[in-house]
Amino acid sequence: MASNLSIIEQNVLSLIPRGKDNRKTLQIISKAIDLTPREIQSVINTLITNHHIPIVATRSKKSGVYIPLTQDERVEGLQSLKKQTSDQLKRIAIVESIDLDNWRSKVYGGAANE
Repeated sequence: MASNLSIIEQNVLSLIPRGKDNRKTLQIISKAIDLTPREIQSVINTLITNHHIPIVATRSKKSGVYIPLTQDERVEGLQSLKKQTSDQLKRIAIVESIDLDNWRSKVYGGAANE
């Protein structure tokens, strides 16, 4: 294991399998280490952004995180993240475009002060 990783990062990385067929859910990983799934996700984000470790995830019937072995596994593992990002960018654009003074009248049909 790389020495520039913290002990927690090393522990989480050691629990992330290689290959889509071996993927593990955050819940399974959390049972093996004293961290919540949310904390594990935070460590995974650090492993990706700070240490450039190619961790991806699937959110299908059999969801889980893994390190891809092939380009196809990487593409598949990034699909849900790309979809989520696209949805969030659309939501941001909509919220930014809403008239803050008049949105109520569009919802309540003229009763702007409700």
